[in-house]
Amino acid sequence: MKDPKICGYNLLSIKLQFYFSEKHSVHTKNEYVEIMAHPGYIDSYLMNNSSYNMKRLEELDFLLSEDVKNMLVSNNVELINYSNLE
Repeated sequence: MKDPKICGYNLLSIKLQFYFSEKHSVHTKNEYVEIMAHPGYIDSYLMNNSSYNMKRLEELDFLLSEDVKNMLVSNNVELINYSNLE
């Protein structure tokens, strides 16, 4: 993964690394964990109305990366949405 910087891509990367680290076992203590992200593609409306437009692309690139896929698989994480909650 890239060097930590405070931007969408790397801040999300740091959060995921923290959640899956041995120092923090939230994913083993809780049945569900929500990680907030706002990934997305940019259109002209977002470019003109959002200060988070480039960070959306950075988060999207990160979430679609092999690094995240490998991290999720190696930690036995199942991705769900709210309709899957009991």
